[in-house]
Amino acid sequence: MLFQEYIAHEYEWRVVRIGDSYFAHKKMLLNEKTSGALLKTYSAPPLHLLDFVKKITTQHQLDSVAVDLFEKEDGYLINEIQCIFGQSDNYQMKIDDKIGRYIFIDNSWCFEEGNFNDNENYDLRLEHAINKYKS
Repeated sequence: MLFQEYIAHEYEWRVVRIGDSYFAHKKMLLNEKTSGALLKTYSAPPLHLLDFVKKITTQHQLDSVAVDLFEKEDGYLINEIQCIFGQSDNYQMKIDDKIGRYIFIDNSWCFEEGNFNDNENYDLRLEHAINKYKS
């Protein structure tokens, strides 16, 4: 059994990486918990958050995961990394009322508008797995 110290927070970032696609949103606090509350806010994440998740997931060869993080004054603290995760909305990210994803092209983050999360991300996960198998 693993016990984790409670860390006071108002929200938790959920960053999803599936292959080269990155999505992020805030999971908001309800009754002192963000996990399972299903309260979310959607806005542009800080790009250094995506840099952090890209570095960690690449370093550990985790390319189909959800990473939940607390934002601290001196950086980020990973709460959990999951390869099996849920999706309660039809999308994982929305910026200025546009759903989409971030991809890393020519050393910079680019927002690409579109619905990439059909079928609770399973279509994107399957596409990624097939491409990985082919290579």
